[in-house]
Amino acid sequence: MPAPAAPLPGSRREVAALAWPIWVSMISVTAKGVVDTLMVGELGTDAMAGVGLAMVLAFNALCFGMGVLRSQKSLVSQYLGAGDRTGSYSYGVHAFYAAIGFALLCVLLGAVAGPLFLAFAGGTELSPTALAAGSRYFGARLFWSGAMLLSLSVAEYLRSTGRTRLPMAADLISQPLNVLFNYALIFGRFGAPELGVVGAAVGTGLSDLVSLLLMLAFARPRGRFRPRSWTPYRFSAARFGRVLSVGFFGGVQFTIEVGSYTLITWFISHLSTVAMAAHHAAIQVLHFSFMSAVAIADGGSVLVGRYIGALDWESARRAFRSMVG
Repeated sequence: MPAPAAPLPGSRREVAALAWPIWVSMISVTAKGVVDTLMVGELGTDAMAGVGLAMVLAFNALCFGMGVLRSQKSLVSQYLGAGDRTGSYSYGVHAFYAAIGFALLCVLLGAVAGPLFLAFAGGTELSPTALAAGSRYFGARLFWSGAMLLSLSVAEYLRSTGRTRLPMAADLISQPLNVLFNYALIFGRFGAPELGVVGAAVGTGLSDLVSLLLMLAFARPRGRFRPRSWTPYRFSAARFGRVLSVGFFGGVQFTIEVGSYTLITWFISHLSTVAMAAHHAAIQVLHFSFMSAVAIADGGSVLVGRYIGALDWESARRAFRSMVG
């Protein structure tokens, strides 16, 4: 039986082959927020409202770094397409260094997160119980967000090299652990301390850490290529600056997009605690509606970068058309 023909470079079939594992990964990551919401909801409306506002604020604090890290795909894919596997790998390494910096900033923010949250939410209609819950969750989520940023960096590198199924596998493995960790730490099951809303942040952080460790094991260079020296790992100010400069506008754009959600959430928090809790539940479900489009865009952008690096302009144009149409 003859082997199936390889897809035409840049075709919809090639884009879809990269995009569907990204879609599964995004669904899995979004499900973590849904799990947090469902379990925190068992603690009451006040807890759900406070965590809802805190979750949006925490994501807003992370989104610039996330935008920068996601932008590494243009550098990694173009250098890989040009045949410079060492350069491609090195840019992935330097994106990881950037993730370390963003993670450390989040730890520092976590130390003062309580007062920051109360300063932002103090004029809202949230109850004192909701404000206290949100303040505790906000600090814990920022403190544990480093694992998420680091795992995102490695996942984006793997996707940029076309290995989109590896982050998917890590996400699918870590998702059941997220449920287990949250259940244990929120409600004090299996001998774990009962941490309440803080347990939701810690449980998600632990599952992100598992995902990071799995992807670090997966992230070794593909095929026969192995770095023969420490050159790809050696810090280069020029490459680090390139990662930041290329990612800067992606980070700003993502911050503006998320900022619109934050503004709407802030307005709703001035209505009532119940309204804020309902808004938070609805937003978590809404996230599922645009995952497919984001996955197709991510898969297509990897191919566009790869073919630009290879100076294959026709395939790059075809990949772009497949991505948008």
